[in-house]
Amino acid sequence: FLGAKGDTFGFGFTAGVLFEPTDTTDIGIGFRSSVAQTLKGDGYFVPAAVAGDIRAKFSSPELVTVGIRQEVTDQLSLMAGVEWANWSRFKKLQIEGLPVPAENFAWKDSWYFSAGAEYAYSDALTLRSGVAYEKSPVPDATRSVRTPDNDRYWLSVGASYKFSDTMTANLAYSHVFMKDGDVNLPGLN
Repeated sequence: FLGAKGDTFGFGFTAGVLFEPTDTTDIGIGFRSSVAQTLKGDGYFVPAAVAGDIRAKFSSPELVTVGIRQEVTDQLSLMAGVEWANWSRFKKLQIEGLPVPAENFAWKDSWYFSAGAEYAYSDALTLRSGVAYEKSPVPDATRSVRTPDNDRYWLSVGASYKFSDTMTANLAYSHVFMKDGDVNLPGLN
């Protein structure tokens, strides 16, 4: 049994641009950098009765996002978006300080696709709905009980009510449907 906890701190940046090719069309492009992390803390490994200081390096993925908003009428707007995350950079995790082998992840790049609509029912009330599909970075071959991620679908609804120029209330609900995923545990199959 392996246990570890620790802290880390890193730096990154986010940048974006917004294009307005027409009075009714907005196109946004965003980028979030990778952040290099070095986790430092305490860990233990039960079979070998070892405990001590640990260290592990991890870099988060870069993200690129593209979104479009098209005003169809004065009341109705349609939106769509796509996001790519560079999870293929996450090959393995080596915890230094304990006698454990590196854990292989070999994740793949992930994708997120979304579409939605916004309807201005009145000057005060705006209604929203949307759907999305997210392709998980975790392949079947390396899915574990610690990373039980899988592809998922999102359904969302929401509304905003403007009480005054300085006060608006927002309410939203999203339901995520995740595909079942097998976890292969060596020696138990």
